[in-house]
Amino acid sequence: MRGPLAGSGYLAGDWRRHLPEIEELPSNIATRTGERMAKFVPVVATLPAFLAAAAVALFTLGLACQRAYEAGRDLLQGDLSTTTLKSEFLGLVSLTLTSVVFYLIAVGMVELFVSPRFKVLGAHVKSLNDLEMKVLNVIIVVLATTFLERFIAAKDGDEIMKLGAAMAIAVAAIIAFQLLLRAQDKDKAEKGDSD
Repeated sequence: MRGPLAGSGYLAGDWRRHLPEIEELPSNIATRTGERMAKFVPVVATLPAFLAAAAVALFTLGLACQRAYEAGRDLLQGDLSTTTLKSEFLGLVSLTLTSVVFYLIAVGMVELFVSPRFKVLGAHVKSLNDLEMKVLNVIIVVLATTFLERFIAAKDGDEIMKLGAAMAIAVAAIIAFQLLLRAQDKDKAEKGDSD
């Protein structure tokens, strides 16, 4: 081979000996740093759920204060109708449960993907299916509360009957999905025991 690099070893494969000496970092430092950084990705992904839970909770608190003030004012004016009051406070319960759904999602995802030691207020999520089950249970309670709120305020029997049928179908679908998730968990557990 001819040229300025012909005898220098660059083309022969030993070009690394011409580089300045660099102290190499242990390879596990980069791996550990990457693992630490990777744990923050799910935290960032769950921030919107935490913020939504906090926003809905604060909104519900503000509405509860307003409804309590209005109920006290109406009581002092002699209005003793409790139907509207019950309906409004059941709406607040639905909002609170919506906040709980966002909170469960956020805490469950952090517990699953960041650290299993992150156990807050009874979430204790073991798998993604477990998180889905907990969220679906709260959604069923939200649907029941919403139906009760509408039932109390309803004036038309046909409307409430249609709403009840629609919610019954939705709850039946959610329960069927939960049964499917439980069957999958049971199958995974049996396969894990046999392996």
